[in-house]
Amino acid sequence: MIDDYRDWAKIERLPLASETAIRSLLPEKNIFSNDILASRSEKLEIPRSQWNEIQDPKLPDAYAKQTAVDAYFSACVYVMRRSGMLSIAAQQSIDKTETILHTSSMRQSTTQTERLDTALDASKFTEGGSVMAHIGAAFELTTVTEYATEESRTSMVEIRYEQCENDRDVVFWDVAKVVVLYRVLKPGFETPLTSMVALGDFYHETYQKTYTYMDANHDIVAVCDDDVRLLG
Repeated sequence: MIDDYRDWAKIERLPLASETAIRSLLPEKNIFSNDILASRSEKLEIPRSQWNEIQDPKLPDAYAKQTAVDAYFSACVYVMRRSGMLSIAAQQSIDKTETILHTSSMRQSTTQTERLDTALDASKFTEGGSVMAHIGAAFELTTVTEYATEESRTSMVEIRYEQCENDRDVVFWDVAKVVVLYRVLKPGFETPLTSMVALGDFYHETYQKTYTYMDANHDIVAVCDDDVRLLG
């Protein structure tokens, strides 16, 4: 999972979030996949004057950075994660309160030095002029603690569906923002020139998408805009 973010060439091929609505990237079929990389932001360049704030495990001091680094930049990757599913049989209606568990295993998969809150002092999240504050504002991170100090949270949602003649699956898709910090080395030092320094993921929002099956084998799925709801 983390290796996907190490490869900037792969991340760069994702559609830009500014040009594509998140809801349009939700899977058209009810697929069982942990993390779906959906889109990304534009690159956010880190000014050279702020490089001293970056705790780069490969280049720990200012001289090493000035000698080897061409640039540091960050990007925000929008990731879809299944957070739950509710099946509704044909001719069945439902009216209930559902508990949704929002989880992330990314923090368990990264080393301490690869975590964004280690590479960039998380205490400076609200400090004007800091790299962490700059990234937080650019990517609209409302808090620096979501998924950063714990791997799960829960929410409650009201579920109401009238009966219909088809089987349905209601899937809850979490959208997370995975913020990745990259370094770009000067030619001749090592390849690839662009590599990951650190990353962190932040819960963003949850969508409820209904998959209505038009045949008994659940091979044909019908989804329309009314079947996609932003929760919260």
